[in-house]
Amino acid sequence: MALMIRQATERLRYLDYLDNLIRNPDTIEKDVHKALEKSLWILGVEYSLMSSNITLKRVVNDYLNDKYKGDNAAKRPDLLLSCNVNRAHLLIEFKRPSHAIAYEDYQQATLYRNELSPYLSSDIDIKIMVIGGSRNYINESYKERNVEILTFNEIVSNARNELDWLLKELQRQ
Repeated sequence: MALMIRQATERLRYLDYLDNLIRNPDTIEKDVHKALEKSLWILGVEYSLMSSNITLKRVVNDYLNDKYKGDNAAKRPDLLLSCNVNRAHLLIEFKRPSHAIAYEDYQQATLYRNELSPYLSSDIDIKIMVIGGSRNYINESYKERNVEILTFNEIVSNARNELDWLLKELQRQ
């Protein structure tokens, strides 16, 4: 139990670091990408890394054992996390913390998903997260299912709430 408390406390410190990183106006997309790529627990425990910032062609060739035949071979989704217990993949498109997510960012992420879908089994969903500093208005009625638009503050806050709950539970025992 002491180890779990220590790990949760260290993770809270990491969230403080991440919070400072996203609040810094000079932080670029690559910085938060690397910080989250190394700490996927922030996004949830159900995924593991499949690829990071590699071309669609390489994802299909290297991870899905197929030959890419689309027109966007050089496009690079930021992260593609492998299949979870519900048979879903997660594709993440990061924007810099000072960027307000716009409809074009949403379209970019759905393009990547649409390019990868034919190479996956038909019973495997690809969920999408577009993560940035804030949101511009995106009409919810046009948004496809399995697409989340989140801010960095929201994901840090969610991870912090989970760890706070865990620490309280551990300390009660």
